[in-house]
Amino acid sequence: MVLALSVIGTVDAQHMSSDREFEALIGPVKTVREETARFSNKSSQWTEGRRSLLRIVTFDEKGMMTQAYVPGLAAYHVYGYGPGGDRLERQTRELKTTTPPTFSDFGFQSDVWVGASFYRYSFNYDARGNRVEEARYKRNDRRIGTSIDLVDRMIYTYDQSGRRTESALYDNSGVLIRRWRYVFEGSMYPDEAEELRRDGSVIDKTYYTYEIDPTGNWVKRTSSKWISTVGKQLLAPIEVTYRTIVYY
Repeated sequence: MVLALSVIGTVDAQHMSSDREFEALIGPVKTVREETARFSNKSSQWTEGRRSLLRIVTFDEKGMMTQAYVPGLAAYHVYGYGPGGDRLERQTRELKTTTPPTFSDFGFQSDVWVGASFYRYSFNYDARGNRVEEARYKRNDRRIGTSIDLVDRMIYTYDQSGRRTESALYDNSGVLIRRWRYVFEGSMYPDEAEELRRDGSVIDKTYYTYEIDPTGNWVKRTSSKWISTVGKQLLAPIEVTYRTIVYY
């Protein structure tokens, strides 16, 4: 299977959004460490619990991801990029090397990593350079040989200001799994997020408030939801996410 970068409309490669821009990060961001904590109601007071690490992401000077640490079975993620712009990803339990993955890791040559998972992402962009499609493929080893199979696909929608207003996840057969819709009230960060079923009905709705650093990036985000308590509806804090940002 040949996987290549395709572009919707005519867009200069230099204007395709970087991973850093896709994350809505401003300035020469090098690393982002995210920690999250849940709130609990104790004695009628909302109390923030213990923080847990969500992820650590590293970007190069061009704004493309090079490494990520996400707690779990395959915690270490190392990224490389093909000549057409596709992202290559290697996931391992231990960080054996920071050398970027190459096409040989995907079975095109004989270099094979044992105990590692390999993914490949192909992107589409609109005429403004916004990333509008992300297809994820995985290398699978079978008795009959190695194959690169589509796992899922994300479709993104933007407003005139380039803010992402909707994300939609499709399975490898093109069936819609879930949608997310974002509402903005002036800033570059969403004030509301809705999780939607296939039929468009709302599963969940979250409201956000932010604290911003001098560069313009948020470093604290509080998530709130409407809950019922003592027969009343209350917009209550549910979770808080902290970001520690290091710049070049």
